Amino acid sequence: MLRRFVNIRFLYLQKQTSSRKIFKVENLQSVTRSYCQLTRSCWNCQAVNEKTEIFCNSCNSIQKIHPKIDYFDLFGIQKEPRINIKELTKRFRSVQSQIHPDKFSTKTKEEQTLSSEWSSLVNKAYRTLQSPLKRGEYLLSLRGIQLNEEAKTDDNEFLIEMMERNETVEEAETKDELLSILNELQDKIADLGNKFASSYQSKNYAAAKNYLIKMKYFLSIENITKEKILRL
Repeated sequence: MLRRFVNIRFLYLQKQTSSRKIFKVENLQSVTRSYCQLTRSCWNCQAVNEKTEIFCNSCNSIQKIHPKIDYFDLFGIQKEPRINIKELTKRFRSVQSQIHPDKFSTKTKEEQTLSSEWSSLVNKAYRTLQSPLKRGEYLLSLRGIQLNEEAKTDDNEFLIEMMERNETVEEAETKDELLSILNELQDKIADLGNKFASSYQSKNYAAAKNYLIKMKYFLSIENITKEKILRL
């Protein structure tokens, strides 16, 4: 009886030890994955750098773009719907001045290629974050929510309103009329931007997505209005 108890106890301890080992291995793998997502090795000297670093902290070589870097990280800006556009522009100019391809004309082919890739990414990131609509779409995409070009609303009352606004633009005959319409449209776009921000911050992503879809309709009419103003 004692021997049976000892054997059972031994098997239990062996199982517990094995479980702890498995847990430690899985935990180590998780930590390693997280570390790799935040860092990368310099292609030139193999030093480890943060994913947001453009230049190596050791050899100062321009780095390869980390696949996990996002546009907010690139400019050191919080992932928020509302951002300071002046500060964004300031940071964009600062980054662009460091990586512009002209500064790498005498560097190696590898560095020239990386400079062009960084410059393209920085320009795209700036255009995206500068636009309330594109910034909103990008924020949702970071959470796995896509807003495709064909996205539409099922709000029939809203769709009727859009038709009426289009007709108002078509019927407008003077520049003053169109400017008045444009001001109203821009107020509506700003209001939808605020509603998106509130919904996003409260994690109501379905409502946030819907506000962006509606913003697209208003932006389309805004563009039509601007084009008509230029023709007068």
